Amino acid sequence: MSRVKTFLALLGLLAVPVTYGLVTGWNPVPGWIDKLSKVHSFSQPNTTWAVRVGDQPTSAMVSGDVVVVFEPGTVEGRDARAGTQVWTSDADWAAAAGSAQAGGAVVVLGKRGSGYRAVDPFDGRARWSDPRASGVWTFTDLIVDITCPDLFSCTLRGRNPGTGAVRWQASLDGNGRTLAGANRPLAGMRAMGSGYANSLANVPRPAPPLLGFRLDERVQVFTTRGGQRLRSYRTDPTQWVSVAGDRVLISTASYRGGTCRFNVSAQDPATGRQVWQRSGWDLRTATGIGCDQRRDPTGGGGLVAAVTPDGRDALLNVRTGDEAYRVPAGQTVLVTDGNVIVVRNGGQVRGLGRTGTTLWTRAANRHALVGLGPAAVVVTDSDAGRLAALDPTSGRVLVDARTAATVLGYADAGLVINTGRKIGLLPYGSVAP
Repeated sequence: MSRVKTFLALLGLLAVPVTYGLVTGWNPVPGWIDKLSKVHSFSQPNTTWAVRVGDQPTSAMVSGDVVVVFEPGTVEGRDARAGTQVWTSDADWAAAAGSAQAGGAVVVLGKRGSGYRAVDPFDGRARWSDPRASGVWTFTDLIVDITCPDLFSCTLRGRNPGTGAVRWQASLDGNGRTLAGANRPLAGMRAMGSGYANSLANVPRPAPPLLGFRLDERVQVFTTRGGQRLRSYRTDPTQWVSVAGDRVLISTASYRGGTCRFNVSAQDPATGRQVWQRSGWDLRTATGIGCDQRRDPTGGGGLVAAVTPDGRDALLNVRTGDEAYRVPAGQTVLVTDGNVIVVRNGGQVRGLGRTGTTLWTRAANRHALVGLGPAAVVVTDSDAGRLAALDPTSGRVLVDARTAATVLGYADAGLVINTGRKIGLLPYGSVAP
């Protein structure tokens, strides 16, 4: 009973300063604690600036002097030199498109049921809009949008990112309303680089030669140059179709002798001619449930990850079918852009040329995340509390910081990093002792 009385007495004592603070605005927390929270940096060396945004961001992109931060339901434009907010807008989905160098960079903002608009990344002002389109795919040199007036009939349009001018349009069969939103996955190679999907999501790349739309157990293949539909391919658990560069990869699977037998071939969709074929090669398209294939292969830069008939990891050239690189035992390919191949070898991360020659080596924890962004290989080692960025070809250290943050986006001058709702710009040349 005495303990209960003591506890109630303590509550009464605490209630006095709390009530007083509510009435007068007095802060009962010691001032030095408040000051410490304001000056504490989340990176060593320090970021150029650090701010707290409205919600935990999903990604960021930099266009000129503006950092565009993508958050759930909101997009913000911030001054890249100071982090101050320049503009903000509500959006159900958003993506970056165009190129700042060509003067056509835009941010696409979409609202469910009301189309989308392309805004200037520097001030958020609308450049052009489409009130009917339900989804977009964004590139540096093209925006492709989809409009579906009824359930099984849709129109694709290829547009100029800066002006919205329609370059071409084509009919798409099937329920394209399932593709609503920004950059919904198509029938193509998935990007490599575990853990960096978010930070790379809003880095627009040049449009590939072909796009494959997977609808109603078919893949319809279109050119991005003129919008022509070249061919339609049947796809099911025994035959999986993916688009890679200017080729269509067809992976077949059959169950024989208690195991799955895979084969892969490549077609030129313009002619339907088979360009190459590999027996016994596995693109890891199966889900693990029998021989059912439900996943697109991984790769990048014209190389696709595969398993050889004798169980070794390798990279295939998608145009020719040639073996570009066979992974030595004990190593794992982490990411490639077609020119540089990054592999894990025990407690090391190594950068290799396309022929397999070693370009650089860096010690890294086995659980470190590795991503290959624009002009930088990023290694995030959470166990060691370090984040590093290296030049992809020379291995020169661009950043080596003590931080628990992860990469949110890439800039010419450095990395946009974040922890929770806090973001900052970590400039290249930042090296901690």
